[in-house]
Amino acid sequence: MSSPVLWSIPIASIFAREFMEATIIIGNFRTLVKRADWDDAKKMAAHKDIWVSSFIAFFVAFLAILGLGIGLSQAGQQLSKFWVHIIEGVSKIVAGLAIAALSIKVPMWLGVYRDKQEEEKAKEEQSNFTMTGSELRFNIIWNVWREMAETGAFLIPSFLNGNELAIPLSGLVGVIIGTVLGLLVYFGNKYLKDRRALAIFMAVFLGALASGLFTGGIQYIELELIGRSAVPFRLPNSMAHWKLPFTLLKPFGYYSNPTVMMIGVYWGYTFLIVLGHGYFMYQNYKIAKEEQEKVLERPVSTEA
Repeated sequence: MSSPVLWSIPIASIFAREFMEATIIIGNFRTLVKRADWDDAKKMAAHKDIWVSSFIAFFVAFLAILGLGIGLSQAGQQLSKFWVHIIEGVSKIVAGLAIAALSIKVPMWLGVYRDKQEEEKAKEEQSNFTMTGSELRFNIIWNVWREMAETGAFLIPSFLNGNELAIPLSGLVGVIIGTVLGLLVYFGNKYLKDRRALAIFMAVFLGALASGLFTGGIQYIELELIGRSAVPFRLPNSMAHWKLPFTLLKPFGYYSNPTVMMIGVYWGYTFLIVLGHGYFMYQNYKIAKEEQEKVLERPVSTEA
């Protein structure tokens, strides 16, 4: 009988992503309240509403995920090894897609990548921030619940393939990492004048993790559905991806004996992530050029 799996990088990645987004959502509402034209008493009450509503959303989502997990784990006990591998592969692919999106979102949250629609929306929200207490509570609960419900949806493969024992430790690590990253974005926006270095570091780190997770998922699909393709090279056994310290690089795509398909998928997916960043860099260039043209078109006032 195989020993139970107590740690899973895809599970930790999903928790990190969703808790990072939840932390940023809470931070954004706190910023809106701080900048609102309200008296101190109303602001204090609004901040209290934010924290209480966030706790309610987290607690309700936890109960829902717990109930979902109990039901699905019972169903998953009947799965064959083939389906366990397929589900594990799908969970890693989904995690890779989610983290790739986060790699692009972080520079946007930090204001390094500009989006005209998002900028106009943010200005409108700030200028028209007239939420009542009940409206604020509803928005917090709904948005935080949505992020936590996504966590439950992403965890379905883990419940089905019998990896539910990996959720407590992996989830705790993911929650800590996600919260820390979310706070980095929040305080980076608040205090850093130049946020480009933080944006570049987080975009590269998350992009590399996304490529590694996606490739790891494809490895299972290849093994069970297509058949293992050729292995063009094998590194010495001392550099095996299951041995320390090299196993620490495995989440980022390191394999000591990768197949041709894994190599192609890794670099192909990395190229798509870079392409996504390139698109937003181009958007930055376009917006800056348009703003410069508007400045040049302004009539120069002359005194008589």
